[in-house]
Amino acid sequence: MNQYNQFDNYQQQNQINKMRESRSIEHQEQKISQQQRQQEENMHNQDMIDTMQNNMGNINQTANFQSQDEQTNKKEVINTNSLKLLVKFIDYLKVKGESDVNTLLLMQERLLYTASYLLERGANIHELHFDFKNETIQFVQKVNLKAMESGNVLGFDELINLLSRAIDMLLYKPIFSRIEPFSKVLDLRILCFNNLSCIYRQNKMYHDALKAVDRAIEMEEILVRENYGESNKNIASTYINKAVIMSELGLHLESIDTIKKALDNMESFRKEWEANLEEQDIFQLKYLSVIAYFNLAVEHEHLFYVQYAKTFYEIALNISRELNYGEMTKTIENVLKKMKKVPQVNKN
Repeated sequence: MNQYNQFDNYQQQNQINKMRESRSIEHQEQKISQQQRQQEENMHNQDMIDTMQNNMGNINQTANFQSQDEQTNKKEVINTNSLKLLVKFIDYLKVKGESDVNTLLLMQERLLYTASYLLERGANIHELHFDFKNETIQFVQKVNLKAMESGNVLGFDELINLLSRAIDMLLYKPIFSRIEPFSKVLDLRILCFNNLSCIYRQNKMYHDALKAVDRAIEMEEILVRENYGESNKNIASTYINKAVIMSELGLHLESIDTIKKALDNMESFRKEWEANLEEQDIFQLKYLSVIAYFNLAVEHEHLFYVQYAKTFYEIALNISRELNYGEMTKTIENVLKKMKKVPQVNKN
């Protein structure tokens, strides 16, 4: 029997996540005003860091994430002046760009916990003119992008710690309660758990990967029931990831059922948005369909249903050719050639 592994969807999931979140990030980064750019010329970086350290205590950039309770137990002065200084420094880092992304994430995290601490105690921070909701969303998105882009650079523990910082923030009520609608909180949590699952799978920790992806699916099913945004398309991507994990665990029948759920949700999305589908939506649906049908073929091969497997490979090949997806097209063509040459046990 000639069997193949399911198509590795780790990098593809990274690309899909980027497409899902890139518009939001671009929109938020465009909010940097000309006045903020002018601040770059007027600020003295070292003076600001020294002042921050005097007001808020030394910041250990290598320290692990600390909860709000741990932070507030420290003997440090937390007031609106400290918050104002953080806002200014973050504006400076945003203008500076990606060269200081680690410092930016650290400062954004500190800003959000400090702001939530003050808001819980009735402080008036409106005069600071920073958007708490968008700042939180931007932090979570940037953490996820960094985790996915740094998969070959950072170690496993560093990646898990990085994503945990975003997850912990989204589970901290004084922060997530200020993000409306709540469906947006779920959307961000889903992003985190999907990427967490990908990291576990890359490290062959399949049971942990399955737990993480199931957490994502639980929340996505809520969004599907509420008919929220592009939830049908998004959950299809997550089902495909789950199917790959189940295949690694030898659960081939379960993997087939999961892939069928992905295809059903893609079809629901296509019907619901048929009149308003954008070019990017059409591309993503076809892209996911190629992966789904290829993996469906692999699972049927594992179970010796060769004719079904051949049919699904051919469907995947046709869609791949439509997309001009050269790498995948070549892969499927090679698989079909080998199937013709090698005698197969056929259960059909």
